[in-house]
Amino acid sequence: MPHDLCSEFDDVLKGFGWPFIASPDTKQQQTNKEQIADHLNDRLDVAFICLIRLQLPDALLTKEAISEIIPGWRPLPLPLQFLVKPLCRRFKYHFCSKKMTNNIKKPEWYMTQLLTWVRDHSSFLEERIQPLLDKAGFKYSTAVSEFTKGLLQLAIEKLAADLPKLGQDDVLFSHTIDETLVFCKELVGFGYPINQPGCLYVLCSDSVFNRWLDLEDKSATEKVDAILQSETAWQLPYGDNITDLEELMVPECTEAFMTLMLVITDRYKRLPNPLAKIKFFNMQLLLLDDFRTRLVQIMREQHPLDAIYGSILNAINYIILILKEWSDLPLFLRLHYYKVEYENFETNKKKQGNGDLAEIGTEKDGDSNTISVSSLVVTNFEISEVFHDFDQIKLDFMKGMAFDNTISLFEHLRKEMRKIIVEMIMYDTKARSQHYRKDRWMSMPSQKEYLKMTLSDSGCELFMVLKDRLHLVQQQLCSPLFEEVWQKLSQLLNKYIYEEVVLQNRFNEGGATQLSYDITRGLFSLFGEYTQRPENYFKDLKECCILLTLKAGSAMLLKEVFQNAMHPNHSEDSLKPTDCVKALQDISIFKMLPDTALKILSLRTDLHI
Repeated sequence: MPHDLCSEFDDVLKGFGWPFIASPDTKQQQTNKEQIADHLNDRLDVAFICLIRLQLPDALLTKEAISEIIPGWRPLPLPLQFLVKPLCRRFKYHFCSKKMTNNIKKPEWYMTQLLTWVRDHSSFLEERIQPLLDKAGFKYSTAVSEFTKGLLQLAIEKLAADLPKLGQDDVLFSHTIDETLVFCKELVGFGYPINQPGCLYVLCSDSVFNRWLDLEDKSATEKVDAILQSETAWQLPYGDNITDLEELMVPECTEAFMTLMLVITDRYKRLPNPLAKIKFFNMQLLLLDDFRTRLVQIMREQHPLDAIYGSILNAINYIILILKEWSDLPLFLRLHYYKVEYENFETNKKKQGNGDLAEIGTEKDGDSNTISVSSLVVTNFEISEVFHDFDQIKLDFMKGMAFDNTISLFEHLRKEMRKIIVEMIMYDTKARSQHYRKDRWMSMPSQKEYLKMTLSDSGCELFMVLKDRLHLVQQQLCSPLFEEVWQKLSQLLNKYIYEEVVLQNRFNEGGATQLSYDITRGLFSLFGEYTQRPENYFKDLKECCILLTLKAGSAMLLKEVFQNAMHPNHSEDSLKPTDCVKALQDISIFKMLPDTALKILSLRTDLHI
């Protein structure tokens, strides 16, 4: 009976012209369908349903070679095996014999052929076989994916047999890996489920994967060398075309490096083995750390105000932004989850006295956080015990993100470089401020003697240097970084001028007026190019100018208020400290304390009787 069914099913398939080796003309194909529909469709339905309900006893099942490559491989339903059988014969004839098409250097030949067969037979499988699968109760299986799986078995066995024959030819080995990855990606485009067995299982075997990872690491390192040695490494990649990258002023080498990271991610993200993914991820962390180290080496050879120094800071800022975005991607959330699960599993094993498993983790050297690729070895432990289904609830309670350590190191470098730029600007500014600090503030002419107020000569020298440095840095840094620089610089300038100019001098009416003019028309105008209210960043100087230029009568009354409040006579008319605060607020001074305000007033020569 089974033999008769098999013969019947074969005859029906031949009647349909199966297999479709050459794609027929669409019109001719439609004519053939109409001619065979009446007398073959019913026979196909009956034979298919009967065959799919047949199940051979376990004792009669032959152990297939693929079960050793992919444990738990599930054979195709019987009728699907018959559909694949004639194509298997053709495949073995062309690619497993002594024919010229069986060329170990050309894996793309047999992979392309398999993809062609999937494409040419998909329409028939969807229209005629899928309804029969549904009718037989196989609602969670698709005819195309099962058919593809059957053809994939050929590719898996062929790939597993060819890879050991490649010897030490790294070029050919890499080419085979590349073609396999492209093949698997195109299969997904044909609708083959990612979670179904495929050629990637072969790439995850111990010997193949470790060699593949070593070559990936070597290739990536060579590409990073070439990227940084390029003559245009620190130039903007798009010239005058304004893009998001242009606004962030991302240098060419950094964009190329992060593109390399994306390419690596795309190569391993479909691997079925979570531990293999973790190994690739750790390789990426190594590359990121190596790139950071290279940036530090280049940075130390540059002057803080050189263009390359600014480009390096832009690069670091961009890498931080990208890594923070990647940290929220499902792939890296899962990787972090799997890594934590494996580490917990390993810890428990060690507590039980079983420390044979390879360590996953980081090796810290000083303030760097490097991960040894060799510390990860694909082992044959029970993956299901560790990498069970992704648990979103556990993720909500999981600490940290995948790139936290790497981001922390880049942020530290970013902060240090920004600090150095600010300090260099301050150094140049202080060097040009000597005359301003020691100007004749106590003996300057009154404002009445001038036709028009102008910046002091010593102030012009100071502000010109400051403006030149700020303009230079603005041309070199992206907007977010430059904003941080000028805001930090404003804090230091506010403190420096307050302590070294205001507190170290005494002022007559002309000197106080000149200082106020220099600050409001010079310093505030300079920073007014970057903010609408520059005075908010120089509150100490702003309030000092208010006190120093306050009319003499009002200043003397204010001084008396402070003195009475600080030395009360216990009478009903004595003032309280709150009265001092209110008096300051009346003249728009909100930050300065009364005792500090009294100290500033004491610097005025016109209040000493």
